[in-house]
Amino acid sequence: MCIRDSHNSNTTCSFVDGVADGNIDDIKGLINFVRGEDYFDYKGGCDIYADRNWDFCPEGTDINDCEVESSMLSDIYHSQLVEVGVPGANTSFTANNQEAYWRTTNGYASFKRNQQSREKIIYAGSNGGTLHAFNSDDGSEEWAFVPPFVAAQLPLLINKNYDGAFESDLKAGGSNAIFGVDGSPVIHDAFIYGLRSDGSEYEEMKSWRTLLFIPYGRGGAGFSVLDVTIPKVTAGADGEIGTGPLHMFSMYNDSYNKEVIRIKEGGEITDKLELETRGAYACMLGGNDGKTLFVCTNTGSGPDIANQRAGKIETTRVKIAKAGRP
Repeated sequence: MCIRDSHNSNTTCSFVDGVADGNIDDIKGLINFVRGEDYFDYKGGCDIYADRNWDFCPEGTDINDCEVESSMLSDIYHSQLVEVGVPGANTSFTANNQEAYWRTTNGYASFKRNQQSREKIIYAGSNGGTLHAFNSDDGSEEWAFVPPFVAAQLPLLINKNYDGAFESDLKAGGSNAIFGVDGSPVIHDAFIYGLRSDGSEYEEMKSWRTLLFIPYGRGGAGFSVLDVTIPKVTAGADGEIGTGPLHMFSMYNDSYNKEVIRIKEGGEITDKLELETRGAYACMLGGNDGKTLFVCTNTGSGPDIANQRAGKIETTRVKIAKAGRP
């Protein structure tokens, strides 16, 4: 992750605990910045571990009467908010080639009964490169997920040039439009070989899982898939791993390096499809068994390339089948 050495022994915030030469402290600070801390000192005063907020205090107003506004959440551009609670997919069918028939004959009703107490969570992507999971009852954030391919773009988010841009006495701070997680989440219940609760390997038997598909939209040509059957994080006892959402895999169409890559929980790249002279712009698993990878390719992008009508949908076979239908 390329991030400059923002705080060190030669900067104004050198006296703050945790500040050191080199960018290791700044990488950690960037993560905390995305979480809502004022690590890059937008407010001034070197309170870099405080929340990013500021006082709106009109002229002539007593400081004790001013409102404190928090700015912990990054802006949301195109991602829609999606609420997920108790499973409720359709089980009424008129033919055996319908998905409702598949649900009925594979125990979906039992899955619904076992999930009746599942709490509602609202999911939304943000410009900060983060998928947010909010409690539907009180709006508090349960957890957040930064896709591995989006994480590398986080340093581009910072823009201190916005300081004081709106009012001379207001250290507003700001961020660039990297779009991050810009697509709208899609939810689907799928009968698959799911990951074990610690994410180490796949189960030996299929079971119903609630999957959250996260397209990056303008944030990048890729998507991530999370298992949100257990939507809230719970800590394990005596050092054991707890339960909660699991990162199943992410896929990214790299038009610059002309390849499609697959990454699993933990960040390991498991598969790489090299396309030689053509860039990849979108991909999806499909086919009768879900093991056909469809990739939209072209020699480049932009209006001039579009007029050449050189785009293709290319296919290849893969070992791992799709996880349900988005």
